[in-house]
Amino acid sequence: MRALISVLVALTTVTPCVIASETDIAKARLLEREGDSLGARQILQKAANPNDSASVLAYAEFLDRHRDPEARKAYESALSSLSGKAANSVARRLIQLDLITGDRDAATRHYEAYKSAGGGDITPSLLQAVRNPPKKEVAIATVPGPIRSFARMAALSPDLSPSDLLPALARNVVTNGYQASSSAESLDQTEYLKLVVRYLSQARELEKLSAPTKGNFTAVNA
Repeated sequence: MRALISVLVALTTVTPCVIASETDIAKARLLEREGDSLGARQILQKAANPNDSASVLAYAEFLDRHRDPEARKAYESALSSLSGKAANSVARRLIQLDLITGDRDAATRHYEAYKSAGGGDITPSLLQAVRNPPKKEVAIATVPGPIRSFARMAALSPDLSPSDLLPALARNVVTNGYQASSSAESLDQTEYLKLVVRYLSQARELEKLSAPTKGNFTAVNA
């Protein structure tokens, strides 16, 4: 009888958490499809529970889609509680992100986790063959206003480096900037893109009233 009570107590304490997590993930995905990336991020970040791998993985995948450098940390947190094909997939993605950022030590560590999860299409020779990409010419764009304000408005991580800012913004615009019109013959701007454009327009107007370089930051796109 005591064992049955213990099981019932466990179910009543765990199940609501799982249901809440699934509800939050579904709500966040809906907001993301509607162009509200910032709202989706806030919901997923709040729902991410170290004891619930699904919620952490959903948050990591969101960050990854938006080229947020925090994606690696979130993936690693999810990996610790995953197994089988799920662990294989996450470890493989971590290796790719590690190599992109040039973190060979982390790539080697995640490769071991990848092998333990049954992965086989990545070999040690591939890790050794990867070299740091040659330097390329850069394109520079000046965005008016403080970087943190712009990042918050554009649903970007405030910790992004200037070289990652424009690629992350471009990805947001591609994935969340447009939606099918009512006639399905063209694309209309989402509320997300309208807010970003309106912010830039107002910031440029304010810029004209201030010193030429005051309050600006420069974003470099490699």
